[in-house]
Amino acid sequence: MSEGDSSDPEVQESEAAREESRRKARLDAIFGTALPDDSSGRDKGHDDKWFLENRPPHH
Repeated sequence: MSEGDSSDPEVQESEAAREESRRKARLDAIFGTALPDDSSGRDKGHDDKWFLENRPPHH
């Protein structure tokens, strides 16, 4: 196999990783990166009762 052989699984994985990186960069350029990867509020010390009492009226 040659170094540029696209049937090589490692080459396919790196191409997929590059494409995913490009996709994420395009989305970030359009929508920004204001939201964290993990937007869970559970780490703020609130329990389920607090979330139920403070949920928006449309839920």
